[in-house]
Amino acid sequence: MSGAPALRIEVGDAVAEARVADGVVVLRTPGEDDTTLPADLLPGTLAELVDLGPRPHAEGAAPLRVRAGDLALAIADPPAARGPLAAVVGTLRTRWRVESARRVVEVLDTAEGLWLLMPSGPEVDLVPVTPTRVFRLLVALGTSTAH
Repeated sequence: MSGAPALRIEVGDAVAEARVADGVVVLRTPGEDDTTLPADLLPGTLAELVDLGPRPHAEGAAPLRVRAGDLALAIADPPAARGPLAAVVGTLRTRWRVESARRVVEVLDTAEGLWLLMPSGPEVDLVPVTPTRVFRLLVALGTSTAH
């Protein structure tokens, strides 16, 4: 399964990998035994790994565009963040990212809701999203990996 399409899954500092082939997913997480499951369970498994579930969302919040470096500094030290970015990272629970060869879904999970990170050159758009929207993105990511 070493040549099978892979997903890299980052949750905070933890990293896992999922490989998909022949209708099966092998999930590798550091320090644990490999887990094998049917490929159609991949989106739900990804949702579980990133702790995606019902939660408030930043209803009415406007998207933000920030410099990538400013975002990295704000995530590294939320109390030092200033301006509109401070409100987003002030209640940061975690940052997570799921990456395939073709797509990336990266999210800031905060007490106020989820923020989808969308790179735009040297800047990043932070877009408030619902858990349902994020789950749909994970489904699309898993589907593109399985084919």
